Formats: sequence, C-alpha cells, structure tokens
Amino acid sequence: MTEDQAAPRPGSSQDLSRRMDRMEEKHDDLAREVGALTTTVGRVELNQRHAEELNTLRFGALDTAVKSIDETLGRFMGRIEGFISGEVETTQARAGREMVRDYEAWREKVNGRLEAHDKFETQGRLLGRIAVLLVASNVIAIIAAITRSP
Repeated sequence: MTEDQAAPRPGSSQDLSRRMDRMEEKHDDLAREVGALTTTVGRVELNQRHAEELNTLRFGALDTAVKSIDETLGRFMGRIEGFISGEVETTQARAGREMVRDYEAWREKVNGRLEAHDKFETQGRLLGRIAVLLVASNVIAIIAAITRSP
C-alpha cells in the first residue's frame, strides 16, 4: 500500500468491499480449478470406461477364439478317431484296399497255375518212371532172350 491509499479502517464499508472483491476473485479462481478438475475427472472416468470396454472386447475375442479352437480340435480328433476306426475313408486308404484286392486276385491266379503245374509235374514224373520201368524191363527181356538163345 502506498501512502496515498491509507488502509481502510477495519469493519468499514470500504474494508468490506475490498474483502468481498478478494473473496470473489478467489471464488472465481476456485471455480476455474473445480471446473478443470471436473473435466479431468470426467476424462479419467471416460478412459476407465473405455479400458473396461476394451478388456471386455479382448476377453470376448479370446473366449471366442478358445471356443473356435476347441471346436476345431474336437472335429480334428473326431476325424483322427474315424481314420483309426475305419469310419472315414481316405483316397489313399481306398487305393491301398484296391491294391490289396488286385494282389489277392493275382495271387489266386498264380496259386491256381502252380497247382496245375504241380499236378502236371507229378503226372509227368509218374509217366517218366513208368516209361523207365518199361524200357528197363524190355532191355532185361531182350538181354535174357539173347543169352538164352543157342
């Protein structure tokens, strides 16, 4: 305070007016601070709400992914069990069965030919032995006839 302005006497209207002006200034400053804090709290609440929504979406997506993987794994395991039990037939398995059928048909033909060959071989051996016996007996008869003749 300067000398020109003397301090007003306490309790005077001028003192009360000065105090009211200061209180109004402080009140305006406080109102601005409260407004800024209200905006900040609103922003924090909005961020918190967004974080909750993001977590809900993330965990929802995670739950959906786990369910999808579980379903896929279930179908995969069912298919593998089908392969093992023979309920599901693959192209390779079908081709393999056809190859086995072809092999079995070929084997039957070969076995039939081998059996026929075995019969023929046995009959041929028998006939050969009979021929040897006949020739040998004829040779013996000829030798006996030659030796007996005078």
